[in-house]
Amino acid sequence: MLQSIFARGLNAHAVCDAVAVLLVREEANQRALAEADAQDPEPLRLRVYADRTAPISDWIDVNSDADKSPIINVRLERSEYVGGNVIEQQRCQVRIGIECFAVGYAAQTADGFTHADAMLLDRLRSAVGFVRKVLMAGENTYLGMRGVVSKRWIDSEAYLPLDLEQDPRVQHVRACKLSLVVDTYEVSPQTEATTLGSVRVRLIKQSDGQVLASSIITAEE
Repeated sequence: MLQSIFARGLNAHAVCDAVAVLLVREEANQRALAEADAQDPEPLRLRVYADRTAPISDWIDVNSDADKSPIINVRLERSEYVGGNVIEQQRCQVRIGIECFAVGYAAQTADGFTHADAMLLDRLRSAVGFVRKVLMAGENTYLGMRGVVSKRWIDSEAYLPLDLEQDPRVQHVRACKLSLVVDTYEVSPQTEATTLGSVRVRLIKQSDGQVLASSIITAEE
């Protein structure tokens, strides 16, 4: 029997939450920079969620008053243990899926008429570009968790068909999934291990699960 109470959280879970926090903070930062430069911040608006099961449920009725800003949904897909030793520390490769969703609708603008398809593609590409550039930025090499994360890499980007047969009303929505691979480690409680790094992530959410910029990452080497 183990003789002490140990923390049940895994670094893999903290890494996934930290990715959501970085995205929501940078989204707020980009809008603030646009305002400071006398630009319209609304085209830069995104909503970030963590592990939401039905992120586009508000969009089923395209004529509803729901917020039509692109959605980013961050979810932990799997962890693979790729080395280490049997009683102390295991090297872990974490795969995180980052789903981007955009909705399009026909609209009259000052420049004329915008087709739903054109709006949808613009918004989806913008969301995908935002995710990739934020997570691969030099200052985010360790995702705010230096000492816990040793490497991160986006290794694929796939545009996904939505199930029109299940619900044809989603034809005005498209999705793209980016796959982020993160190298970290997990420590087992069987032995007194040397702590290489510690991290705490606190997600602060609205009632619908949207992650807020006031979420917290604290990490120490």
